[in-house]
Amino acid sequence: MRSTTDPDGLSTANGVYRTPGRTVPPERIARPKLRTLLGPLARTLAAVGLAVTLVAVFDAIGPPLFGTSGTVRFIPSVDSMQDAVALALPLTLVALLVLITRRVRPSWGGLGLRGKVLYVLAALVAQAAVVVAGEAAIFFSRGGLDLFGPSHLTSRWLPDGRTAHVYTRGGLRCGYDVFVSAPLALTATRAFEVSRSTCLEPVPRVRANPDGSLDLVDANDRPLEPQASPGFSFGGGC
Repeated sequence: MRSTTDPDGLSTANGVYRTPGRTVPPERIARPKLRTLLGPLARTLAAVGLAVTLVAVFDAIGPPLFGTSGTVRFIPSVDSMQDAVALALPLTLVALLVLITRRVRPSWGGLGLRGKVLYVLAALVAQAAVVVAGEAAIFFSRGGLDLFGPSHLTSRWLPDGRTAHVYTRGGLRCGYDVFVSAPLALTATRAFEVSRSTCLEPVPRVRANPDGSLDLVDANDRPLEPQASPGFSFGGGC
């Protein structure tokens, strides 16, 4: 490298003047592309949309396709799967943060601190709004609020391969409905019901008799006898 000194005493290299104390300005970092910024949000929104669509379609075609009614209902695991989908929707907020960290963070240097914070907050707010809308869609597709609907209490595999499911009775009645499902079936058919005078007794269990019949028995293995079911009261009724 050729180094000279100009008439004013400033050193040069290759004929280019070097001003003492002068620094080269940093190269400007480009902002990430819009496609990169929206990619994580698009993925999580699509996940919510797919989950809600599957549940809504199943709830729409389930009754006519499987013939569900008051005496035929889906087995508890089907309801549990829909519950799991509804509970999983908020997890897409965590998935969104993970995707932002992995796909956007390496290239978002050009946004600045304020831009980064606003971007993450906007993405979370948009995702949260879609999650709330999805939860509402699942809720109404399953029939909305049913405060006095039957509740699943217990299930038991029977010796012949079937499964017995015990539910509380719907409405303001005390007692139990027993549904039986065939192996690998998605629906169960009501086998019998037992009315009781109180809704506060311990959960009974199903007993399979040698002749193939079923009973509901208490903790002492005694069959539950039908009783008059009381109306609603604030003193211990249903």
